[in-house]
Amino acid sequence: MKNRILLFVLLIVFSCFAYGQKESKLKCNGYISNMQTLMFSDINKDWVNDNLIHNRLNFKWVPNTHFNTVVELRNRVFTGETVKYNPNYGNDIDYDDGIVDMSFNLFEEKSVILNSFVDRAYLSYEKGKVNVKAGRQRVNWGKCFVWNPNDIFNNYSFFDVDYIEKPGEDAIRLQYYNTEVSSSEIVVSGKRKDQGNYAGIYRFNKWEYDFQILGGFVKNEDYVLGLGWAGDIKGAGFCGELSYYHPVENVRDTTGIFLASIGTNYTFKNSLMLQFEFLYNQKRDNQTNINSFQQIINAPSNSKNLSFTEYNIFGQLSYPISPLLNGSLSVMYFPNMEGYFAGPSISYSLSDNIEFSFIVQTFGANLINEITSQKEKVSFTMSYIKLKKSF
Repeated sequence: MKNRILLFVLLIVFSCFAYGQKESKLKCNGYISNMQTLMFSDINKDWVNDNLIHNRLNFKWVPNTHFNTVVELRNRVFTGETVKYNPNYGNDIDYDDGIVDMSFNLFEEKSVILNSFVDRAYLSYEKGKVNVKAGRQRVNWGKCFVWNPNDIFNNYSFFDVDYIEKPGEDAIRLQYYNTEVSSSEIVVSGKRKDQGNYAGIYRFNKWEYDFQILGGFVKNEDYVLGLGWAGDIKGAGFCGELSYYHPVENVRDTTGIFLASIGTNYTFKNSLMLQFEFLYNQKRDNQTNINSFQQIINAPSNSKNLSFTEYNIFGQLSYPISPLLNGSLSVMYFPNMEGYFAGPSISYSLSDNIEFSFIVQTFGANLINEITSQKEKVSFTMSYIKLKKSF
């Protein structure tokens, strides 16, 4: 245990040294943040108080014009009541379903956990029109802001306020740039539990829109076909993603699932931005398995399960109150479960590399009571106070 802690300390020291070598082929950047979290279901009852110290290190080694190696990791210290009263929290934090387990609880006691997790570790080769990447990497095929039916490799939770980088995937990725406005890509990824994804995508530009067509095999369970686009209509951004999943074992029946997300955004002359998005998720109108907001917050499990309800509506407005102060308000509505989400936030730039932010997330819905098995109207609120320094 002491050796692991020493390695963690040396890693941070090394990152600072590497960052200072401006002419070095090894580059490093990252950040360190402190986030205080308060959670409650009723403001007049018990609150849950947690703290997270998060250090991210991004290393990139560029020995020549064709090769580069990237290693990026998250070092996080969890303290507070969730750690103290949840005996399985350490196992949840330490979970990594990649081919290689690269999550390590360096220190774990009743009230504190120190975890180091490598979410990027790949070798890249590029020459001419060809690029090959092998290892843990981000494969981002999404076009929309909140829900991404096309992003079959690395879906994530919109409600995760501390993971802007989003997860990576253990994969081999081959990209070929056909022309200046078109490209082809093949990705093969794997999991320790034999749940691989194999897919290809073709991107092109037509009518001043970026289109993509994809197809593949997901989690050894489904065939998938997809279409995505991004462009604008009279100055308003317009994006969409369509995906159809059909089980391999029932290829001749009608048990497939269709998902569609469509979004638009518009920025006014005063810099006020409005954004809307809609998700249709076929066959997701049964709420009998939802009994906690944690299920909603941690969703999606994959690109076929983006939501718990058939229809989902999102809206957001953001406005730069001053050059240093930004404010936003996000809302969601889930008609099938009479549920909602509201998330106001503000961020203030204290200096070029230090930012303060305050975020609130409130959920309300009809959920199944585990004891009575009846639906009841409940709510849940989380608030975050975060200070972040980048380097």
